[in-house]
Amino acid sequence: MHSQQVNLYSLSWIYNIKMCIRDGFHTFQSGQAADEAKLSLGAMFEPTCTLFKHRNQFVNPMLKLA
Repeated sequence: MHSQQVNLYSLSWIYNIKMCIRDGFHTFQSGQAADEAKLSLGAMFEPTCTLFKHRNQFVNPMLKLA
């Protein structure tokens, strides 16, 4: 990341946290990029899983094999 991107990211992060505090949220879940920047801002990482199901019922059995 460039320094300008880091500054913008930091400002965006701070704004998001302020909104969470204002609205009474106790957790903030962000996306999956910029791990180093998030760590420097005090983030903690938790493992997650993404589950999906294809709209075509005939594709799902093939996806289970993959």
